[in-house]
Amino acid sequence: MLLNVLTQDGSGAPATIDDAATWRARFDLTFEVLADSEGEWIDTWGTIGNWSQRSYVIIGTDYTIAWRQGDGSPADAETIIAEAEAAP
Repeated sequence: MLLNVLTQDGSGAPATIDDAATWRARFDLTFEVLADSEGEWIDTWGTIGNWSQRSYVIIGTDYTIAWRQGDGSPADAETIIAEAEAAP
């Protein structure tokens, strides 16, 4: 399952459910987009050592973290696909 967690709106405020719906519609995404309105996702799974919206996590079917990139840099699609396919 693929999903997107939107952590902030365009002004840097915590994302709302409406912001997530707008983001999904804007890019015509076919997967779920969740809003991190309380900041829990970014606090737990956000970047390592600095603040950025760019962090990526793949959770395996055994519910463990199979891969994480939390350095704030953008991940390329090929890497994400390869890591997802390699996940248990």
